Amino acid sequence: MTDRAAFYDAMIRAMSEVSSFEAFSRAHIATKEYPIHDRFEEVTEYAKKKTADELYRLIKGLIYFTRVFPRSGGGSVSPISTLLEIFATKDPAREPELTAWIIDNRTNRYDPWGTSRQSYARSLGERAAELRDQAHARDVNLANESARQGYAALRKSNKSGSSAHSPSSDEAIEAYIRDQIFRDL
Repeated sequence: MTDRAAFYDAMIRAMSEVSSFEAFSRAHIATKEYPIHDRFEEVTEYAKKKTADELYRLIKGLIYFTRVFPRSGGGSVSPISTLLEIFATKDPAREPELTAWIIDNRTNRYDPWGTSRQSYARSLGERAAELRDQAHARDVNLANESARQGYAALRKSNKSGSSAHSPSSDEAIEAYIRDQIFRDL
């Protein structure tokens, strides 16, 4: 068993009662041993072996622990998002409640979404919808930029006296822009 797995197991046990959690926290503050973040694969493999209730206690324990030790949260590489995703596969009904609790009690601004901290989502479902909306907006922006560049190229060729496009081809330019804007939507 790795140090991380032993730490997480102790966290799960400690979360069964507040006095145990306080003793756990005091013991780890003395040793400064709290391997909470990094090693994504190790966290994932560990979490897959745990029950939903164990993950629930571990996630809450890690959030409490980062309240006691603010520099221990791991920043954008916090394990909370990974643990939450695995928890959601094991107990989807409790995921929105746990996600909202994380957001209300976190000290690490990256929890529970990792590097995407500018999120207003309070559940994985809301986060997925938010990501779909962002992807659509990006696609629209790319299509608009492509059309703008195509229009600029046509205008430039018209100004340079190209015989392929005469200044009277405004209708063709407008048709080109419409085609580019609505092509991928």
